[in-house]
Amino acid sequence: MRKLQFVVVLFLSLAAASAQTSPADVTLTANPVFQKNCVRCHGDNAQGRFMHGPSLISNKKIQIATPDDLHNIIANGKGHMPKFGSKLTPEEIDTLAHEVKALNVK
Repeated sequence: MRKLQFVVVLFLSLAAASAQTSPADVTLTANPVFQKNCVRCHGDNAQGRFMHGPSLISNKKIQIATPDDLHNIIANGKGHMPKFGSKLTPEEIDTLAHEVKALNVK
């Protein structure tokens, strides 16, 4: 009986933790293209890394940017952001742009 109680508590804890994760966040961070190309600077959870890329979550600049703006930044780079236009397909870039934008919809 005690083991069953532990399993139930563990299950409820995991369910509560997963409920706190935004579906858009999960979509972006689970994207293999994000994992391969973006994690190094923007972090596993897209919240940025100290002295590297900025957070992609609740970022004012991203909130006002259009998906086309984000596509352009990903493809052509900007500031310290490198160009990915020759490494990624236009479809991969569009997907990333829309997933990043989805993190910032209010």
